[in-house]
Amino acid sequence: MKRGVLERGITSFLDLIVLSLLRHGPMHGYGLIAEIHDRFRVLISPGTLYPLLARLEEEGLVNSSMDERRRRTCTLTEKGEKRLKEMLRRLTEFEETLSRLGHPQQ
Repeated sequence: MKRGVLERGITSFLDLIVLSLLRHGPMHGYGLIAEIHDRFRVLISPGTLYPLLARLEEEGLVNSSMDERRRRTCTLTEKGEKRLKEMLRRLTEFEETLSRLGHPQQ
């Protein structure tokens, strides 16, 4: 079965989505999976999310620690906030470019 546009978009922009969610406060992996599912009705597998979280941590964009329930909780770093702002700026530029595709050039 072909994946829909929404599912492809979520997968393509998963790093942006995760950083955006962490901007609102610390979250653990299953909390992120649940929040993405609640907002987009798309289920992200742990096998997709956890390697992404590891990469974001390696890049210094998130920090992680074990909480009292032995869940790894992630928080957005200052570097992650800067990266998120840049990603959102570029996304806005992309949206503007896409919106011009439907309009003939004058």
